Amino acid sequence: MGSEPYLISIGDDTLISFDVTFITHDGAIKCFKSQEKYKDIVRFGKVEIGSNCFIGCKSIIMPNIKIGDNCIIGAGSIVTKNVPSGEVWAGNPAKFLGYTNDLGEKFLKETPEYNYSNFRINRKEEILKIVEFGGNK
Repeated sequence: MGSEPYLISIGDDTLISFDVTFITHDGAIKCFKSQEKYKDIVRFGKVEIGSNCFIGCKSIIMPNIKIGDNCIIGAGSIVTKNVPSGEVWAGNPAKFLGYTNDLGEKFLKETPEYNYSNFRINRKEEILKIVEFGGNK
């Protein structure tokens, strides 16, 4: 979290991966605050993330950003613009890649046959079978 965690809101059922950074202020003001005319400048911004989102590892969410519901932010992204609900964004800076539902359809087509019952009991065993037989393409 940034140094102002009260400026961050995260909706229900949202998954935040590891090393994600939420920036709620602009530290660059330090470079000119010593000058009298700039001494009172402050820059803060909220970060709002909707429900049912996934934020990939090592992403950075900048101040004054709203990410809608049902969004996916790819690993390592730097989010500098608001992300509308139902969209997939990734990159540096993050850019629109497509729609969450379209990505779901792509993943559905690429999912190999596997034993769902065994997956729930012997997860490692089923994952190794999936990877051994070509995994997801």
